[in-house]
Amino acid sequence: FDEALQAKHAYWGIVDSEQLSIQNQTLEIALGSPEIDGEADALWLTQPGISLEASETFTPSFQTSWDEENLYLFVTTEGLDGEMIEVFIDPNNGKTETYEGDEQHFTFQNGECAACEGVVYAVSAAETGSRLEAAFPLNEAGAVGEEIGFDLRITSASAPDAPISWNDRSTSQDSDTS
Repeated sequence: FDEALQAKHAYWGIVDSEQLSIQNQTLEIALGSPEIDGEADALWLTQPGISLEASETFTPSFQTSWDEENLYLFVTTEGLDGEMIEVFIDPNNGKTETYEGDEQHFTFQNGECAACEGVVYAVSAAETGSRLEAAFPLNEAGAVGEEIGFDLRITSASAPDAPISWNDRSTSQDSDTS
């Protein structure tokens, strides 16, 4: 608590994280077009992975790239069994409180994606988890300096009530793109 006895962010982070405002993260994305095969090729090996906050036994990470036609994603889920990987894309980066017609939500589970029309993807086994590599078509040609909304949420089958997200830790991506 502060001098005026108002709760600080750390308090709400422990007591009720839904009281925290969403801190939109940004990411500089490398230009490049990987081969979509579920394996870490030269493009992925030359850039650092972004780790998601997890546990000592569950260490997911991801990498992104782009070209004029696609947003590329490479996810590694070490220490997971039966994970669900969800990708949220807001092409106009509107950060609206409800979904507009351009927002996209893709769910990958057990190596499949039921609503991934136009998405090219591959899933492969990692040492203690899996890898997902995907190319998501951009609605408009990508350009240097353009920003799109993006989030990634991973849910472990062993902890379905504790999903891990890169950007929106309140897990409200299903209804709110902001």
